[in-house]
Amino acid sequence: MRNEVHDNNSVVARRIRRRKQAFIGVAGLAVLGAGSFLVTSQVADNAKTETKDAAALVPVAPVDETPSESAPPAAPSASAVPSASAAPSPSASAKPPVVTPSPSRSHSKAVDERIKAARAAAAADGHPVQRALTPSKAAKTGPVTVKTIGSIYEDGATMRVLSAKFDLTGQREMLWAADDGEPVGDARCTQNFHFSNNRVPGERPTMLLCWRTSAKKSVVTVAVVKEGRPAKPASAAMIEKVWRTL
Repeated sequence: MRNEVHDNNSVVARRIRRRKQAFIGVAGLAVLGAGSFLVTSQVADNAKTETKDAAALVPVAPVDETPSESAPPAAPSASAVPSASAAPSPSASAKPPVVTPSPSRSHSKAVDERIKAARAAAAADGHPVQRALTPSKAAKTGPVTVKTIGSIYEDGATMRVLSAKFDLTGQREMLWAADDGEPVGDARCTQNFHFSNNRVPGERPTMLLCWRTSAKKSVVTVAVVKEGRPAKPASAAMIEKVWRTL
């Protein structure tokens, strides 16, 4: 009786051990992950658990094809490199730049000689080259307002009026005055003009230049008529009118 009880207890004990071993194997599979797992083979009459590497049975994970930042770039293959014969030759495709020849000294000298000859011929015919008048170095600068009244072709008379908030002496139309003029009210007027440095001043009966200047403001008028003489009082009145607005 005792032997039967002992045998039954032994059988129950072996079954309990096998269940524990199977449970341990399943738990080990979860721990090892997809790389490998436990394969347990139970032997009916043996309590040994055998562990085998089953990596060959696991599907291969996809390979990441994204290149690594540290990996050097792949060298181009020999077929991707163009050969020397296929590449266009710079000397064959490129055209030499067009060089514009600079004028020679002999050419410039010839031009100067022609200019001198033309000036001499004009002077011989009574039309010498006129040198333009230039402002003095001490002349003031600044904005100048210019207004033209009337038309010499439509009205038979015209007047140009210049005004500035500085002294216009020695510049612009004031350079035309060949003398100091004569007083007309608070202005001064003249009909003696010169338009170049090397020309003798002369009277222009159909023209009249009048002006009034100071350190802070100036008004200048140039009156021209088609026939007769410009009226001095009209120019003086225009100067007075504009002077008050400055």
